Amino acid sequence: MDPKGHAAVVTGAASGLGAETATTLARAGAKVALLDVNIDGAREVAGRIGGVAIRCDVTSADDAAKALAEATAKHGTARILVNCAGVGPAKRIVGRDGPMPLAEFEKVIAINLVGTFLVLSVAAEAMADTERLLSRRTDLRQVVYPTFGSPEFVDWFDYEERNAAGDPEAFARRALEAAGGNAIWVIWSPNYRTFEGQCERLLNGISAVRGLSTDRVVADQNIYEFMGLREFPAP
Repeated sequence: MDPKGHAAVVTGAASGLGAETATTLARAGAKVALLDVNIDGAREVAGRIGGVAIRCDVTSADDAAKALAEATAKHGTARILVNCAGVGPAKRIVGRDGPMPLAEFEKVIAINLVGTFLVLSVAAEAMADTERLLSRRTDLRQVVYPTFGSPEFVDWFDYEERNAAGDPEAFARRALEAAGGNAIWVIWSPNYRTFEGQCERLLNGISAVRGLSTDRVVADQNIYEFMGLREFPAP
């Protein structure tokens, strides 16, 4: 993973592991938002590494949402989140002074467990709406026409209706943008009745930019709705 240029959020970043994590990410070129209830400490670290400090009590759902919204406004949607906010009182369940107070144990759970969940849930929701980055030739992403969604989320019952509203040229542009410098492989069927020529238009849209392509698999065209596999090599 190369964090250079990407937005990162680190909780508990005012000191300890959080501060070191934020520093390491900043050195690697990430745009770092440092979240901590100790805003003065977060500002001190942020000043050293060129990040932005944001006050956040991770045990509060409202605080988590507001802090991540502020981080997004500063650096864009985070692609990196590291939860370091945590406490660990050095106490036994039963010590010399009796049992550990329940309130202290609840504080540990609220920060270490609930807080981690709250920040993760808010950040993950935003991340889910971002395009996946294909940064290496070994990366693989599968998307389905016309939604550009993952194959496992296709609702096949309304697939024909969605195809009727498809935009092959727009899909081709989006595929080219997402692929970047990687190869594009298209599984397609020239006589699939639902597409009505949309396969060819999609392929033409990619070919207009990538140029040369190779048919890696060509099935018997006498087979009903036969499929082919076409490769557009990395540029």
